[in-house]
Amino acid sequence: RGSPKAVCAALERFASQVLRPARQWLKIAGGAKASVVDRALLDAPVHGACLEIGTYLGFTSIRFAARRPNSRVVTIEVEPEHAVVAQCLALHAGVGHQVDVWIGHSRDVLQSINDRYEGEIAQNKFAFLFMDQCGSRFWEDLNI
Repeated sequence: RGSPKAVCAALERFASQVLRPARQWLKIAGGAKASVVDRALLDAPVHGACLEIGTYLGFTSIRFAARRPNSRVVTIEVEPEHAVVAQCLALHAGVGHQVDVWIGHSRDVLQSINDRYEGEIAQNKFAFLFMDQCGSRFWEDLNI
């Protein structure tokens, strides 16, 4: 409780020790993928919020919040069940105060960001964008 690193490690352990032997997988950006995302996050401006489209269980949102303790993480998830799990895991990891999980389709939530926030977030100005949603939505979401 209260450790983003421990929560993310537990998710990765579950994926590798329980799911992989059963020939199943957990859609998280862990392992080598996490290193790539971390490098990109380091290249982003220091100030400003992170936007993630496609929360799933909140693994990446938790990592973003841990690596940028003074930044807000805004994440969008279309599946309500996944969003609730992500919110619970962010709270358990101790970063729930930084992570806003919005439920809905990205095209709808992205267009309503300015109604939910003030300042740069309201103007859809984010320091970092991680798009982990359905690939067919990529260009449409990028243009919003």
